[in-house]
Amino acid sequence: PNKRAAPKRWNEGVRSDDASVRVVHAPLASGLGDGKSFLFLFGFKRAAKIARKAGQMTSITLSDSSCVERHRESFLDLIRNDIDIVFANESEIKSLYLTQNFDGALRAIQKDCPIAVLTRSADGCVIVKGDCVHASPAFPVSKVVDVTGAGDLFAAGFLFGFTAGK
Repeated sequence: PNKRAAPKRWNEGVRSDDASVRVVHAPLASGLGDGKSFLFLFGFKRAAKIARKAGQMTSITLSDSSCVERHRESFLDLIRNDIDIVFANESEIKSLYLTQNFDGALRAIQKDCPIAVLTRSADGCVIVKGDCVHASPAFPVSKVVDVTGAGDLFAAGFLFGFTAGK
């Protein structure tokens, strides 16, 4: 009675020919030590190659500026070669490109990834696809209680709409 159910694998029941699977997304776990974050990057690269081979798109959320700083070249290689959609907040994207200028970071990600979704807190978000740049304002709220997980929920909502063709 006190036994826990065996955890399900992330891809249990998903076939590579399943038409409902369009994007494989990997959020970066923050707060990892150097060795663990390197293993996650290695795992993301492998997962991206498998997804691409199966004809699926890939996306990643940077999620941690300090990890981006430690593994900048690995992230750039991953984004340039294996990722279709990158999610980042303003701090993370500027960290990735070693700039304090958001517009400079935006121009750089335009060259490196087919689609970038860049969040800017109260200033909304910017979606970049090739030469097309679309800025969307933030929805005003009267009181922010906790922003934990906000970026992950945003990415989930965007991917839901994206895969639904909206």
